[in-house]
Amino acid sequence: MKSKRIKKNQKIVPIIPPPIIPPIPPIPAGMIPISDIQNPEVKAFLNDMIEQQLKEDARLHQKQKEKLGSLKYLEGMLSEYLNGFVVIGYTCNGDRFVINHANNTMQEDALIEQLKSIFIGLMESRLRR
Repeated sequence: MKSKRIKKNQKIVPIIPPPIIPPIPPIPAGMIPISDIQNPEVKAFLNDMIEQQLKEDARLHQKQKEKLGSLKYLEGMLSEYLNGFVVIGYTCNGDRFVINHANNTMQEDALIEQLKSIFIGLMESRLRR
C-alpha cells in the first residue's frame, strides 16, 4: 500500500461528517404556525399583545421612576440633618434598597467603620442566642 506524500505547504483538512438535523417537531397546541402570520386575525392578535406589553412596560417604568423620586426626596431630607448616612431597608414589595450619602472620603471612611461595628454587634448578638 502506497502512502501519499504531503507537500511542504499542503494543509491537512479533516473530514467532518455533516451534522445530524433532528426532524421538526409538530406545533404545540396554542402556538401559531409561521405560515399563519400573514392572516389578518393573527396579525391583529399579535399587535394587541405587543401593545399590551408596551403599555405594561411603560406603567412599570413610571412606577420605578416614582419610587426613585421618593428615595431621592428622602435622601434630600436626611442630608439636611446628617452629614453622612446609610439607609438600608426593604420596600413594601420586598425590594432591597440602600441610600449611601457621604460628601467626602472622610465621611465615607467614618460610615464604613460605623457599619463594621454595627455588623459585628449583630453577629455577636446572634452568637449569644
